Amino acid sequence: MINLKEYESLVHQCQQFMDADNESMFVMTQIIADQLVDSAKDSTKMEELRPQLKFLRELGFFFRGLVSPVPNSNPDQE
Repeated sequence: MINLKEYESLVHQCQQFMDADNESMFVMTQIIADQLVDSAKDSTKMEELRPQLKFLRELGFFFRGLVSPVPNSNPDQE
């Protein structure tokens, strides 16, 4: 179950430094993942980064799918 108050708080806090819609939050997770890879030492093995990257990917998908547009159920308005 999603605690909507906590989600609203997260969005409010994020709005202070970025666009906080679902797509922007998804993009931010991808930027963080890129930064993680780009700043890793040459000796860092992919196995060390994989859990963090997978977590960010799943978090991004979560933000992207959290609120979806409601499909129009009235065909006359399309």
